[in-house]
Amino acid sequence: GHTIFVGDRLKDTPIDNPVRRAYQLHRERAKVEHWNHHTADPTAVLLAVRGILNYWNLSECGYIDIKNNCSFVWKDHSEGNQRYIKQKMDRGRLGRILEDLMVIPPDKH
Repeated sequence: GHTIFVGDRLKDTPIDNPVRRAYQLHRERAKVEHWNHHTADPTAVLLAVRGILNYWNLSECGYIDIKNNCSFVWKDHSEGNQRYIKQKMDRGRLGRILEDLMVIPPDKH
């Protein structure tokens, strides 16, 4: 998610699109002109809704070792209960999928 940037197409969506509004608020707060933003949150949503599919591979089991200075390292461990996703699909293609979903008008029902 931190290597894929999308959002530029949101400026062409209706003003009441909630995703557009979220990106607009970020732009105003961060004082940036562009609409593109990293996709960590949209990636998490896509993973939660659609699962791994052809988007990612899962890491081996392990855990995150958080240091006193708030840095961290990943530790492989066969009894670990955590995994992370590794990008499988081309970044450009995955970015287009994410942005295609973001610009769909909300369901009014």
